[in-house]
Amino acid sequence: MRVGTLFATLVLVASVFVMRPSAQTPAANGGFVAGEVIVKFKPGVSGKAKGDAHRQGGGVLKHQIARTGQQLVTVSRGNEQAAIGRYRNNPNVLYAEPNYIRSIPKPVAQSQASPVMPGDYYFREQWALHNTGQGFLCIPWIDGDFLCFYVGTPDADIDAPEAWAVSQGTNIPVAIVDSGIDYTHPDLASKFIGGWDFVNNDGDPMDDHGHGTHVAGTIAAAMSNPTGDPAADEGVVGVAPNAVILSYKVCTPDGSCDDFAIAQAIDRAVTDGARVINLSLGGTEYSQAMFDAVEDAWNAGLVIVAAAGNNGVTTPFYPAAFPHVVSVGAFDEDHLRASFSNYSTDADDWVELAAPGNAIMSSYPMDQCGGAGTTRTRRSLAARFRSTGARTP
Repeated sequence: MRVGTLFATLVLVASVFVMRPSAQTPAANGGFVAGEVIVKFKPGVSGKAKGDAHRQGGGVLKHQIARTGQQLVTVSRGNEQAAIGRYRNNPNVLYAEPNYIRSIPKPVAQSQASPVMPGDYYFREQWALHNTGQGFLCIPWIDGDFLCFYVGTPDADIDAPEAWAVSQGTNIPVAIVDSGIDYTHPDLASKFIGGWDFVNNDGDPMDDHGHGTHVAGTIAAAMSNPTGDPAADEGVVGVAPNAVILSYKVCTPDGSCDDFAIAQAIDRAVTDGARVINLSLGGTEYSQAMFDAVEDAWNAGLVIVAAAGNNGVTTPFYPAAFPHVVSVGAFDEDHLRASFSNYSTDADDWVELAAPGNAIMSSYPMDQCGGAGTTRTRRSLAARFRSTGARTP
């Protein structure tokens, strides 16, 4: 496995965000985009031969990824499998397959140096980074006390303060392939260095789901950064607070993410100079197109990290189960395997690491967070932080 130069514990963040299967299920074994297939031709096939194959297959070229040669082809709705069969029968075609839909979860509410303890207000609830046995996800209660929904086990964490005493990371670009991010969020604004929206095909990867912003905060939320009026160290802190973020929006507001969009994002991440790709999404369908996209990034020298899935089973989950992907499961605040986390057996050892994955406090889009009993605009919220302790379902 290639070891990246990014702050080492960054590879652990993917398990925080494991997936549900997509609600869109046109096929018995999983969802795919109706009226679309992915086709790749063998090396050296001429443009004329490709055009003939499309005519014979009943497809029309829609998009192409130059680096990998993968083509997104439109076909008649309901005729996807027949069209795939026609393409596969063409001797010039390397493979043809559905444009599968992956998904993201629906929101549910040792160094000898001195450890670095951030001033960020919600750091005290980030048990994944520093677990003292504290209560977390707390709400105000009677007599000025607090009611906490969880209590941790001391040292069931990733020892972030001890690690930060050695390194807080560098400005290595991390590509987050997800639902976009809220790049106006005060914990993330200084970290955002660009990206693309492959859902709406524009340069504005604003998060309209929430998951991508949560991932971004877990990876790289700024440490001890005063904001608000009066200024205070609010918000949360990321595992690698000096990393920078490239955001690629591939998921719609309902959490559905198709394979071709993901492949386009991986290709763009390589072109844009990312060093690490985070894929906190997935599904059980094997995809040759997805494999090719991941292999291309691997061959370009990137580290690819993906969530192992949250069905509590041993069934391989892709892209996490591909050979050159760091596959991350989840442990909870008691340092036990989270009940929802997928896992592997000795016979099929496809899950490589485990990281904190239950009730994780992180950032959330500003326009989706309002004060109790009030409605706030993005502009008024920009002076304050809002964080969420999303529980991985």
